[in-house]
This record gives sequence, C-alpha cells and structure tokens, in this order.
Amino acid sequence: MDGSVRTPAARVACTDSVYSDEFTPGFQRSEAVRTEAATTVAAMNLDERANQMQGTTFDAQNPNYALIYESPPSSPQFDIAGWEYRDGPRGVSLEGACPAIGTGCFATTFPVSIARGATWDVCLEGAIGKAMGDETLASANTMLLSPMVNLLRHTGWGRSQEGYSEDPFHTGRMGGAHVVGVQNHIPACVKHYMGNNIENDRQELNVNMDDQTMHEIYGRAFEMIVRDAGVAVVMAAYNRVNGAKSTANRSILTDMLRGDFGYQGITITDWWALEGSTNTNNVVDIGANLDVAPAALNAGLDMEVPWIQHYGRIQELVGSNEVAEAVIQDAARRIIETKLEFNVARGNQKGLARPTTSYNPGTGSITNNSQHITLAYQAALEGTVLLKNDNNTLPIDTATVREIAVLSADVPFDLAVSGQAFEDGVVNFATSVLTGDEGSSRMRADPALSYSPLAGLQERVAGLTTPIQIVSGTSANVAANSDFVLVFAGLNPQDEGEEYTGAGDRSTFAMDAKLPPGSGTPQEDLIRAAAALGKPMAVVLIGGGVIDMPWLADVPAVLDAWYPGMVGGLAIADLVLGTVSPSGKLPISWVTWDQAPSFVLQQNSIDLEYFVGYRYYENAGITPLYPFGHGLSYATFDYQNLEVPCSTVTAGGVVDVSVDVTNSGSVAADEVVMMFASYPDSTDPRKRIKKLQGFYRVSLAAGEAKKVTIPLRVNEMRFWNEAAGDDAVDPGNVLIEVGRSIGDIRATEMLVVQ
Repeated sequence: MDGSVRTPAARVACTDSVYSDEFTPGFQRSEAVRTEAATTVAAMNLDERANQMQGTTFDAQNPNYALIYESPPSSPQFDIAGWEYRDGPRGVSLEGACPAIGTGCFATTFPVSIARGATWDVCLEGAIGKAMGDETLASANTMLLSPMVNLLRHTGWGRSQEGYSEDPFHTGRMGGAHVVGVQNHIPACVKHYMGNNIENDRQELNVNMDDQTMHEIYGRAFEMIVRDAGVAVVMAAYNRVNGAKSTANRSILTDMLRGDFGYQGITITDWWALEGSTNTNNVVDIGANLDVAPAALNAGLDMEVPWIQHYGRIQELVGSNEVAEAVIQDAARRIIETKLEFNVARGNQKGLARPTTSYNPGTGSITNNSQHITLAYQAALEGTVLLKNDNNTLPIDTATVREIAVLSADVPFDLAVSGQAFEDGVVNFATSVLTGDEGSSRMRADPALSYSPLAGLQERVAGLTTPIQIVSGTSANVAANSDFVLVFAGLNPQDEGEEYTGAGDRSTFAMDAKLPPGSGTPQEDLIRAAAALGKPMAVVLIGGGVIDMPWLADVPAVLDAWYPGMVGGLAIADLVLGTVSPSGKLPISWVTWDQAPSFVLQQNSIDLEYFVGYRYYENAGITPLYPFGHGLSYATFDYQNLEVPCSTVTAGGVVDVSVDVTNSGSVAADEVVMMFASYPDSTDPRKRIKKLQGFYRVSLAAGEAKKVTIPLRVNEMRFWNEAAGDDAVDPGNVLIEVGRSIGDIRATEMLVVQ
C-alpha cells in the first residue's frame, strides 16, 4: 500500500471495554489464602514475623555461598517453609548450589532475553516461562528471579542481553507472558525496579528522572507486569532513584508501585542491595548507615536478602517506635500469602502444578527436558535477525554449493572479581556454545545435548541428499577452495556482563575492544580477509546488543543470532541452509556509538531522558543503520485492507485493528506485524512521535493471506500529567500506523479518541 490515509465505509462509535487474554490474568489471591495468612501472622510473635522478612545467617568461619539462594523457614509450629531462589532469565541457573560444579548443574539453556524479544512471540515466551517454572520446581526451588525488564536505554549496558527491548510496551508484553508462564508453577520475581540501566558502579549510581519519564518509560513495563500479569514478587535495584536507594525509596516502592500500579505482592532487595550491605562478610557499618533499616521498612521493602544484615534490627526498631509493628505485620502477611497462594509453604509436593521434568541430585542437573530444548531451538530460530542480504546471498544454494568454510578467530577473555582471577579462556564463535555472560544468570548446558554453530551445520548437511563438505579454521586461507564462507564473530564474556565478574559495561560497540593492548582486531581482520576472497559469504554475529560493522560494505549478508542458547547452532544451520526463513525483528535500534545517547562510565549520577530508543532517534533526527523492528526474510509480504472499526473511541476502549497480510514470496515464512500510534496534531513531541501499541506474529505459507487483528488498548496511550499527579488518555486525533518495522510503515488510518 502507499501509506495514504483512507476512510472505510462502516465505522462506529466505540465505548469502554475490557481487554483480556491468557497473558493478562491480573493479580491472583484467594480469600481462603488471605484469611489463613492473616490468622497465621496474628498468632506469631514479633521474632517470628521478622523471621519471614530476613535472609539466612552468614557464618564467617564456614562461608557457604550456596546459602545465598535460600531464606530460613519460620518457627516449626507454623510450618511455613523458607524460600529457595534461583536466577533466570535464560534458564534456571543451578550452578550456585550445585554439588558437581564443572561437570553438572545442567538445565535447559534458552537464548538470552533480547534474542527472545526479537521473536516478538508472546505465546512462545509464555511457554518458555512455564518451562523455567517447571525446572525451578523440579530442582526443589520455589522462586525464580526472572524476568529482567529494565529498558534497554543503551546496549552498551553490560546486562542488555537480559532485557527484552528498548520499548516499554514490547517489554511489558513479553515480560508479562514470561511471568504468567512461570507462575503456572511458582512465583516469578520481576527485576530490577527502578531505572537500572548502567552496570558499572551500580551500587553507587544515582539516576534522576521526572515523574512522566518514570511512569511512561522506565516504569511502564513494570506496571504492565503488575496489572496484566499479576506478578507475585518485585525486586528493588541497587541504584538510587532521585537521590534515594531503590531499596529504601518510598516514592517508588509505595507511592508508585503500590499506589499508582496497585501492586499487592511482596518486595525484596537485589542481593546485598541495601546501603552498607556486603557480600564478603556479615559486618554492616551500622554507624554510617544507621537509618537504612527503618528507611527501608517504612519505604515498603518486605525482605532483605540474602543474609540477615540490616533487617536483624527489626525487633529493636519496633521497640524504639522507629518502625510501627503494623509495618512488620503487613510485610509478613504478604510473604505468607504468597507462599500459600503458590503452595510452597509446606509439604513435599510444592507448587501449583507438578513439574514434567526431573532433577538428578547426583549431578545437580535437570533431565527429561527434551520438550524444553525444543522450545529453546524454536526461540533461537524465531529470534535470529537477518540484517542484510544483498543479491539473495542467503540461503546457501545447497544444489550447487559443494564446500562451506566456517571461520572464526580464537578470542581470549579474562574475568576477575575484586582483582582476583575468576575465569579465563578462549572463545571461538564457530566451535563454542555461547550462552551469555558469566554473571548471576549464567547457565551450564549439557554438552551432550548442545550444538555450536559448526556442530549444527555438520549435523544438518549430513542429512542432505547431495553431500556438502564443511571445512573450518581461524584463517581465511581455509576457504581457498570453498564455494561459500560463513564467518562467526561477536562478543565474549569479558566484553559485556555483570560488574562483579569483571565484565560490566562497554565503552564502544567494537568487537575485541577489551582485548589487551597490542592485540589488534583479530575478528575484523578475519572478516576482511574472508571478504577479500570474493566468494559468496555471510557473517553471523553472536552477542547481546549492537556490534559495529566497519566491514559491512564488503559483506553481502549478515545474521544477528544474539546468544542463541544451547541448540542455537542447529537453528543457525537451518536458517543459512534455507530450511526455515529468518523471521526475527530487532527489538532495538541499531546505531553507532556516537548516535546513541550519552553513556559515560564510572559516573555518580545520570539524568534519564524521556526519549529512549526509537523515540530518541526520531526526536533527534537520527536515522539508525537498522531501525527498530527491522528484520529481513526470504519471503516478501504485502499489506492490504487496514481496518479500524471505530470512528471514535472512549479512553477505556479496545479497538480491534486488522490488516490483511499476504506472503507473496515462494517460501513459507513468519511475519511480525507492528502497530504504532501517535497524536499527529500535538505540539508536544512526546505525543507526536509514534509509539508501539501492539504487535502480532503470523505464519504464512507461500502465497497465503491472513487477516491479522491487533487490539489497541486505548488506556495504554496514557500520558502523565505532572500538575495532576496522575495519568490519562488525551482526546484528539490518533494516527494508527501498521507495518513491518517503525521504518517500513505499510498502512495508516485515523482514529478519534474522545
């Protein structure tokens, strides 16, 4: 279509309606549970209530860091179990308390969250959340610390791989689906609330933002996950927000979270996130941090984890009237309610549904998980993004190509924690199974069930009727006699990750930027040498965010596979061989470092702006190399007959926007249809810039057409009013735009909000 606005014949005035689907169940809490929790708390003394809010005891003589994943049970007469925690979000991280570190601790290792964000597949993410909940429960754990829904303000952030997107709506929908999936079994804990977007010096960093920015941008995904998905647990972040620690910030924990968002669940710290907490011993500088415990308790923080540090003073603070006993009662009640609601308070068979997987305590590993590995493969397949494909270089023509060269440089990495050696090694992006950083979300995939890109290609070409030889190495000379060249390159565990591993944030998008001085650019050199051969070739990128491509003009095809999980090698093989068409779409804008917003490392304070991601680039007049939503396919798609059934709609209405999408190509493929909305007549750029308000993934056979319907929830277009201290939907003309990406709009229509 030409993108012109048209007026369909039959349109009606629409009024308020309720939106509901399987990923918007809201907060669940039965009256029976509320009554039992209230009765239990009433029978407890102050020590027993405080016990529910505390972590475990640290033994300096025998430090057992496995205990950071559990909290103590209540007094025996109440039969209320303590929590058993596990980290996500790319699988259940079992290594921390594993009896066989290095040889076991295996669980299904999914692609990282940003790769799953690139699938735009809400149903798949719900299934992955359910799988993670299943494996958490199978391993006798009762809370999963997942998802991570901090907005990707800048993909130089070390933890970009753990988030879904630069867009609040997309993040809220994907994260909400994950929560609903996990909570089929156990509570999910959404993190890190609030404004956690820089890793270096995260304990000391202060982020400043106004209320509109906080509500509409950095807090919107959390709000959606509270209101729509009914998340049970919220984790408060390390950083400060407007001068106050997130863990002791009443403005965000009570006024915003419980007041504006209507949250009813429990709040916990990130590990050692209260002021003055330490992960090296149990000594807290009470003199310098005298007000930490009362400030946190009165702010609305229910639990301190992992150790009893500041919250060891609860009884003293109640006795001195610095904290009302009702605060302790309410927190203990919320915690016990959550344990009862999810059936993790007592008994041997915990959780809401029995797990389908099994746990081998001898190896500390999940077994019987073949269905979950299939989900991991599907996510890698759907999330890989075809960035460039000049002259239909991909897929590889298996009818004519007789030899494929698979190349990658050997790249060393060296991680250190507090100056002490932590982990080192060498990464080869073709032969290694790269699943992400080595921080708290680190995973160990069973090598017997995992596939590197090279192993995946070898497996797939072995099944072809016409033999194809695979050669591999670290030099372009290997490809001298090859018909097609695949170069694998990207980021290693030192390039990006959590601060405590010695990785942290990036200061450039370049590959090999953290190699020792004098190392040069081995990956770029290899890509240029391969391109100089003049053969058909493609580069496959592995990493958690934007990677500079100074060689792009010389390379006809580029795939971005992110960190594709334990069987990502199989998915990459199927995509480059053309068994399946690529269908991933960027959940970020792909820009250069100079185009991105300021990201100065080692700073004490930063102002978080309203314009983030594609909003930022449109407002600044910057054209990204690849816009938000970009992703090529082996098929082509036509959009026709955009229908907006309402001529007018009230602020609480739901408008079922539909469009006919046709696969006009010669192969079956999936398409992601995106819907944006804006107020084109507004003089306020915050309202005039289009924003994502819905999306839908559809599968189409060659030549097939389907009507795609995307609900526009008008209430999601709310704007914060600083003077009123509340948000509301603005009346006026709203432009609905539908297309393949924010840079490829195919149809538009006008709607009037009353």
